[in-house]
This record gives sequence, structure tokens and C-alpha cells, in this order.
Amino acid sequence: MRLSPPTGQAAQNESILSKETDQDVAAIDMSSKADVIPYSVVAWSSYSASYHPKNIMTDDPKDQASRWSSGNNAQPQYLILKLERMSVLLNITFGKFMKSHVCNVKEFKIYCGLKPDRMVEVLHNGLRNDSEAETFSVKHQYAFHSKKRSFPCRYVKIVPLIAWSANFNCSIWYIQLSGISDKTVTDRVYRDYMNSREMQVLRLCLKHFRQRGLSKCYETLCDATKDFMRLEEPLISEFYDVIVKNGDYEAADRKLDRVVSQGRDLLQEFVSDQQYRPVWTRLYAKDRNGDTPSMRGGHQMCIDDEQGRIYLFGGWDGNKDLSDLWFYDIASNFWTCVSSDTRKEGGPGPRSCHKMCFDSKYKQIYTFGHYVDAKSAATNSLHPDFWRFDTRDSAWYRISSNTFIEGGPTTIFDHQMCLDDERQIIYVFGGKTATPSDTALTTLRSSPLAPSVPRSPTGSNESSSSEIGIDQFLSEPVPDQRSLFSAASGNVSRPTSQIVYSGLFAFDIQRRIWKQLRPDGTRKPQDKSQLISRNGHSMVLNPAKRELYIFGGQRNVDYLPDFIVYDIENDMVYELTGNFPRHGVPVPGFTIRSTLDADLGELYVFSGLGKDRQSTKERVNSTLWVYSLRKGEWRNIYNSEQASHTSADKSPGTEPIPRYAHQVVYHPPTRRQYMFGGNPSDPDLPNLRLDDFWQLQLLRPQAEDAIRLCQFTLRKQRFKEMCQRKNCDTVQSLRYLQKKVAEKVDHSSPDEEAEFRSLTRYLFNPDQIPDDTSVPFSNPILPAAESPVSSILPEAVAVSPTVLQGSDQDGLLFKVQNREQERVQLFESVIQLFPEHMREPSANLIDMLDIGE
Repeated sequence: MRLSPPTGQAAQNESILSKETDQDVAAIDMSSKADVIPYSVVAWSSYSASYHPKNIMTDDPKDQASRWSSGNNAQPQYLILKLERMSVLLNITFGKFMKSHVCNVKEFKIYCGLKPDRMVEVLHNGLRNDSEAETFSVKHQYAFHSKKRSFPCRYVKIVPLIAWSANFNCSIWYIQLSGISDKTVTDRVYRDYMNSREMQVLRLCLKHFRQRGLSKCYETLCDATKDFMRLEEPLISEFYDVIVKNGDYEAADRKLDRVVSQGRDLLQEFVSDQQYRPVWTRLYAKDRNGDTPSMRGGHQMCIDDEQGRIYLFGGWDGNKDLSDLWFYDIASNFWTCVSSDTRKEGGPGPRSCHKMCFDSKYKQIYTFGHYVDAKSAATNSLHPDFWRFDTRDSAWYRISSNTFIEGGPTTIFDHQMCLDDERQIIYVFGGKTATPSDTALTTLRSSPLAPSVPRSPTGSNESSSSEIGIDQFLSEPVPDQRSLFSAASGNVSRPTSQIVYSGLFAFDIQRRIWKQLRPDGTRKPQDKSQLISRNGHSMVLNPAKRELYIFGGQRNVDYLPDFIVYDIENDMVYELTGNFPRHGVPVPGFTIRSTLDADLGELYVFSGLGKDRQSTKERVNSTLWVYSLRKGEWRNIYNSEQASHTSADKSPGTEPIPRYAHQVVYHPPTRRQYMFGGNPSDPDLPNLRLDDFWQLQLLRPQAEDAIRLCQFTLRKQRFKEMCQRKNCDTVQSLRYLQKKVAEKVDHSSPDEEAEFRSLTRYLFNPDQIPDDTSVPFSNPILPAAESPVSSILPEAVAVSPTVLQGSDQDGLLFKVQNREQERVQLFESVIQLFPEHMREPSANLIDMLDIGE
């Protein structure tokens, strides 16, 4: 018997399918132009009064009756939409009423599929309770053989989970769907999607037959499908042969050694998926006089990666703003005070809640903004000054004494600032804007331009026209920020103490030109999400992708949980995680700190001041999360158990106490984080600030660690089988245990040592079946807490030998011995080291059936 390839072409192979799919994916990505997709409402859970589900097809924000409202607030409530034709759904837009409403949906889920009873979740997000329409990108791709492929959709299910006001029915006012509905494209996507599913089913069958020892079925199906697919890569099949078929553990051992020696790329995916273990080290560095930077919060730090220098400037010590400048040398563990008062050196005056960034290309430090209290804002003329410090000659230069009249931000604080070294562009986003009185505002507007900077960072007075930075940076007129300032809050005449939020700005260093990219709360047609300004958030630049990552922060009394991306190249805003708090993501907060490792594709987020998920009480959190740009998922790495009000000097010294208004920088060459100071929020000492300095190293198992544990497991299995032989040579087995097995044990780990010593039981009772025979070799060893290796061997898909043993009368078609099944489990554990696209499917065919089917 021979099967034809899923496409009907006998000669077609998987690489051809992949090429066709790559073309589809290239045409269907986030920057593709999405067309509106017509739909009809075909099913619903309930509705009340005249609020019929079909009302969502009409966008009439002024009509309070133009909506669907559920008949009650019991779950589940839903709407099912049928697309006019099969499409690739990219976006869903929720229109709203002209003002906030108690029935507006706060949290929702979206499902889609080809059939109404076979749909998958493609979005879980939330809506703001306002009048602005919101557009969300939905999941439209799946991974198959390391390739991203688009899937088609005909039905969409909308499931509102909760309304903004408790105990109210949920209302949806308007829905618009957009995506790709061109038949030439969707036919190709559909064909590829069905081919992929067909091949996955066949691969599951192959895995099932081999796992159950049905060799004839397995070989027949392999032969019938060999022209267009295979179960796994040849290397994985070789491991199956030597481990399961032959029990040749020495050969498997040697293969693992060759995998490491021939290149680590095969194991990189496995290593990157391992959990980090944080290791904090307190640094007690001083300068030549035995001094260190004093206690402070609201200070700023930046880092020179090449020189290994961390610069610290300003802050608030609990009583006054500071103006001292320091640098810490990583290699020598030594502080240097550059200036005890930068104002005396011709630099900026005392300040806190400012921002600072480092230009690694020209060795410059830029600083902008400072805290302004309400009293100062109402009585003083607040000139937003902008400064540059040249680390090569230790000199300050004032770029501008008034960025506001030059088209830049006004005086702001608790904002964020990033610098693109290559394009020489500085990005400034958010922060609270101190709105001065009418008299002061007039003074601010009429203030003369700042004096010219003595020289540019390149050393010349001329700027190069080839280094403009943002594409077409000068192609659009610069908006009049004086009018924008007045209109930012929605009215021109405001109370003198009003605080508004600053938008997103870009500053071309070479040409000394500001441009406002997004005023607060505005959106352009290409934006997927609205960029809402805030303060106390985090923002980092990914130079490789030319993207800004913005997370958290505070807007008025609300903590914002959204994770926003600004795509610089396409001038587009979109969202990575929803704007509603949930488990599995960092708790939203104030003074969030983030760093980025662009090579690893990992964003590190340190918490600040926030609220517990289950209450409205504010508290200082001390957590660390990592977001994988490759996998698009969060992972919690660290949670402090210490009380936030514990004095730094009273802490055990193994980890920093919880705090906010601290600062963190990252040193990519050593992959270490550095944290200094902050506010511990001690209710008994409200003016207390911290001066402790910490280094954080994130450790995780490396390829060698995983290989060693696999080899230990292989040798353990061989030793067990040696002991179970009919004519077992006890002396030879003991020597193998003492030499070969022992050399793969970390004897400093109590758990590994205990596991190793327990193996002697097989010498005295070789027929003993261990208590865990029905459990896979998922975590054969639990390393010591101080070891960087932690739960390395992933869980293999197991089938209990006790289930597989039996007779035909028990309804079983075959028998499997304990030894063979142990080998299968061992094989499935070992191959978890390799990339998913190389291995057999992780799912099991038997799990596809529900109970009772």
C-alpha cells in the first residue's frame, strides 16, 4: 500500500511546501494592508430587549440602542460571526459608545476556525472604558517544522468575560473584521493548512505505532509516506535505534558527546527555554577616599558597555535634590566621583526623576527633564533644559535651555528616554508635564533659544546630511508645540495646577531638530493600538528591529498593564500583551525598570510600586520577569519574600529588599544587571532612601549540563540492565557504577548523590521494579539549590508499563515489557534536548480522543 502526498503530487516534498508557505507568510504579516471582511451574525448566547446581536454590524456611537447586550451576566455569553468568505483574519476592531458606559466589555476572548464547533483561541485582551475604538491584531499563524504558516478562518466567536461595572450585562457596540480575503491567497493558505494537518496526523500515527511496538504498521506507513514526509530527523532516529532497539547506551553516550563537539546550535533552543536562577551579589565598592554615592531615589544611571562604566547622576535623598555625578568601573569594582556638584562645573543643577541615556558611538551622556512640584509649577517659569556630557573631556554642554519652543517636550518628569547610536536619534516618551501659570507660560513661550552648542558629538560644528535618522525626518512640518501644549488636555483654559502627559518625541542629534511622533492619546490610521502617555513606565530600544518596547506605568490613579511596541521603521504602534491585568504577566506598576539583551531577544522587567492583583492596596513589589521576543511569552524569574520596609542594612544581604524609584542597567558583555538605591517605602521612615549597590547574574543550565544529566540517566539505565541479567557479574556491575556512572554525577549536589547511592539496591535485588516505573524519566535528578542546573531533563510523554501489560482478555492487543517501555521513556526524554522541528510530535494520538469516544 502507498499513500499519495497530501497535495496529490507524488513527487512533492516538504521543502516545496515550505517555499510556498513562506510566500504566503511574506504577504500576510502585521504590515500588510488588511481589507474589511464582511460578515453575518449567525449565533448568540442571549440578548436583552431590543439590543439584538445584529446591531454590532452598524457603527453608530451616538445611538445608545445600537449595540448587542447579553440577556444576563451569567457565563458563557458569546456571539458567532460567519465571514462572507474564507479569509485570514488579521485584526478585530471594537467600536464604542460616544462616552464611557457601565456595560462596556472589560475583558474578552476571540476564537476562530473553519467550523463553528472547531475553533481555537486567537486573542485574550481587554477594552478601556472610553469612547475610542480599539483595534487588536489576532493570532493568525502557527508553527510547523520551524516555519510560521498562516491559517484560514470562516467563523469568529466573541466571548465577553466581564463588564466594567460588576453585575451588569456585557454590551458590544460595533465589530469590524479585517484581513486577507483574496481568493488566490486564501486558497493557497487553505491548501497548505490542510496539507500540514494531514502530515501531522500521519506523524502522530507513526509515533503511536513505534511507541507501541507495532513495527509492521510503522514500517508500512513509513514506506508509504517517505516521498513527502518523515517522522523526525535522521539523527533522532539513530538515537531511537541505539537506545530502544539495541540498548547500546555507550553508542548513545558517544552521540551526545559528538552533538556538543560538532556545534552548540542544535541545543541552543533547549538552553534558551530553561528557567533562569537569579544570583544577587551586593557590591561594597568605594572611591579613593572611601566614599560612595549617598542614599537616593529618583536618580539616573546609564552604562558604557565597551568601557564597562556605569554613570550615576542626581536623585532625591529624602530632603533635597542632588547634583553629583559618579561612575563605577566594573572591572576594578571602584567608584569615581566625577563631580560633587555638576552645577559648579557648568552643568545641570540638582534634579530627580530626570532621564539619562548613553551614546556609545561618541561617548556622550544626554540628560533631560526633572521633577517639579505643584507649587513650583504654578509660580515659576519652567524652562525645559537639555544637556550633554562628554565623557572624553569631562565637560558639560547645554544643548537647549528651552526644548519646548524648539518643538520638543516641555518640562517633564518620570518619562523615559532611549538613544539609537547608529542613527543618532533620541526618543522621549511620556512623563508628567508641569503646567505653569498663564504668566509663566507666556515667559516660557517668549524665552530666547538656547545658545549654540560649542561642538557636535562628532567634533565639528556642521551636521552631516547623510545622518538624518528617522526616514523622512524633515519631510513633514514640525507641529507648533505651543498650541499642542494648550490642547493636550482638551481645553485651552485650565487650572494652573493641572498636570498633563507628554507624548512621543524624537530628537535628531546631528541636526538638533525635535519632532513629535505621537501626541498623547492620538493614533494614526496604521496604528493597531492607541499610544496612551503615562509616567513611571519603562522603555527600551531594540536597535536590531528598530522598535521601542513600552511597558507599564501610571496614568492618573490607574496602573497600566499594557505592553506596547512602537515600530520606528513603519511608524506604527501595536500591542504585545493586553491592557488588562492577568496572571502570567508582570503586575502593572510605577517606576518599572527594563533592560534588553538584543542578542538573546529577551526583555528583563523589574517591578516597582503597584497594587496586589486581589486588592486595591498599594505595595512595593520586588519581582523580575523575562519576556522572550522569540516565543512571545512572559516568564517569572524572581519574587522577593522580604518585607518592603526592611532596612537595607538589616536585610540578610543575599538579595535586595523591595523598592521603587531605583535604577537598573544591563551590561551585555557579561550579561549582568546592576541596581542602585531607591525608596523602600518604610512607613516609619518616609524620607529614607537606599544606597545599596547590587549585581544580578541570571544563571541557567547550559548544553554541557543537560548532556551530562542525560549521560547519567543513560548509564543508570545500563547499570540497571546489567544487574538484571540472568548471569549478572556483580563485581563488574559494581565497578561500572563506581567508575562510569559516578563520573557523570555532580557529587556536590545532595540530590544527585542520593540518587547515585540508591542505585546499589539493584545489586542486591536486580528484579526490583522501582516505585516510579509508571513515570517517565522527566526529572531523574533534582540538583542542589546552589547548582545552576535546575530540572533540566524535560518531561517525556509516558505510557505506564502497568497499563500496557495485560492479556488479550483485558482488551489489549499487545504486551510491552518494563525494560522496553523504560527505554522508550528514556529516548523521549533525551530527544527533548533537540529543536522541536527535529523531533517526533510532542502530542500523542491517543490523547486526541475524548473520554467516551
